[in-house]
Amino acid sequence: MFLTMPSSPRKKRDQHHPTDGGRRLAIHVRGFESFVVEATEKWEIEPFISIPRFEVALSTSSDNQGPIFHLNSHVKSVLVQYSLYRHYACGVASTVLRRAFVRTYADVAEAEEAARATSYQSDASTLLSPVTSPGGFAWPGWTR
Repeated sequence: MFLTMPSSPRKKRDQHHPTDGGRRLAIHVRGFESFVVEATEKWEIEPFISIPRFEVALSTSSDNQGPIFHLNSHVKSVLVQYSLYRHYACGVASTVLRRAFVRTYADVAEAEEAARATSYQSDASTLLSPVTSPGGFAWPGWTR
């Protein structure tokens, strides 16, 4: 009587989701460096930012609530060679990229103003009438 295990409900094993797959994509990078480029022929010898080694891992899994996407990254060190000129160059570059790719309220207002200007319908009575001559206007060499 004491040798038998008590009967308790057994845990249900997690059912494998066919769309889960447990996939993982890992990207390892060594020696990532960024330089300040002044012109096509002229750029600095030493890097502005240097990351000796980093890893980014993307993986999928699932639980009772559904599929999960994991993003894991690991950076051991980031080396920055700071100077006021490099700070200014990065600020100018970020401003140019922001103006090129990010839509601001000023851009929206300018687009609305342009749309209003092209759709403006004026009253015909306020327009100037063309100058007419008593005999009418004709191009030289043109006959009716």
